[in-house]
Amino acid sequence: MTKLTAQAARDLPAGQVLKDHEVRGLELHANAGGKSWKLYYRNPSCGTRRRPKLPGGDFPNMPIEVARKLAKEWLQEIARGNDPSAERTAYRGTPTVSEACDAWLTFCATRDKPRTYTEKARRVRLYIKPQLGKLKVCDVRLADVDRCLEHARQVRSVPAKTKNGKPTKLRMGGATTARHVRSDLSGLFRWCEHDDNRWRERNSNPVRDAKRFSKPKRRRHMREDEAPAVARALDAMAVQWPERVAALWIILLAGTRVTELVTAKRAWLEGNTIVRPDHKTDQDGDPRVIVLPDQAVAILAKLNDDGSGFLFGRDLGEDEPRARYKIRTVWALAREKAGCPDLRVQDFRRTFASAAKSAGRDLDQVGELFGHRERETVQSYAFLFDEAATRVAQDTADQLEKRMRGEKEQQE
Repeated sequence: MTKLTAQAARDLPAGQVLKDHEVRGLELHANAGGKSWKLYYRNPSCGTRRRPKLPGGDFPNMPIEVARKLAKEWLQEIARGNDPSAERTAYRGTPTVSEACDAWLTFCATRDKPRTYTEKARRVRLYIKPQLGKLKVCDVRLADVDRCLEHARQVRSVPAKTKNGKPTKLRMGGATTARHVRSDLSGLFRWCEHDDNRWRERNSNPVRDAKRFSKPKRRRHMREDEAPAVARALDAMAVQWPERVAALWIILLAGTRVTELVTAKRAWLEGNTIVRPDHKTDQDGDPRVIVLPDQAVAILAKLNDDGSGFLFGRDLGEDEPRARYKIRTVWALAREKAGCPDLRVQDFRRTFASAAKSAGRDLDQVGELFGHRERETVQSYAFLFDEAATRVAQDTADQLEKRMRGEKEQQE
């Protein structure tokens, strides 16, 4: 047997094989395209013969010493019951993050609400794929996730076009965006670990220890001194935008979400309730019942029916994203007139919940009106108005003072 030496390897003609005399199974195969290193062994689990090509290059780019060292490492893995070649084959079959995102979004399309899916797909396209798309799913590490999240956190403006083709600027990024992207990545890698995929090892989610972007608790509500000014501003704008102003009034008076109200259909109106068959928190197929106070019912009764089937007409009912934009546009004008430019439409629900709590209503009752099952979720909306908090503090102090004085008099 010819010994495997550098000279013998260089002189090896095409079509011939030279076996190593030091490492059993190491072979140098010569062909018209070059000379490659291969390792002959049996699969430790089933005994199948295998002769895979060693990674790292061909001769002479990979010298004999390097090939022997790599072959020994492979043989050690085989002795432990592993199959390095099978692992390499499985690695090559592992999708990239971009490919995994496409498959994951297909899975999400059957489970998510349309708007939830649209926003998720947009974040994947704008933030996840550009940063992580070319990496193999199994190669993503914590540092990669942190880099992606930092990219999503940075606020910037990019050129864009409207539906009419006009140039505009699109605002991207921010802490809220980073929180959503973090949630998307966590869901993506959990799905990759599932038994149906097994593209990552169990409990190897790289998002687990990734940076979190805390959301500051917002306690803004409509103050007592702001309420009359807001009412006057809305009444003044009702002439030009009756449906939009009516929607704003009912959002405040009933504590509803914007889209669940403005996209409601007349067929869903049953007395003083709106029964939506589909809604944001739908998990068990139960309808969302929106209870309308008498004031809200009276407002709805004054609206004209344009034949579209929507409570607030075709202008708001047919296009949910545009409806949110139109409501916020009118409210932006109203709050400027009222002198409260930092008050948002989302603060109406907080105002409703806080008014109910200040009136002595139980949080469970408020949660039922809001469609929330968790008491903690309702707690984030409801807090005592300043004037109610002052009254509670004063009443409590008065009771404590009476008790303390009574105990003191008894001791004397």
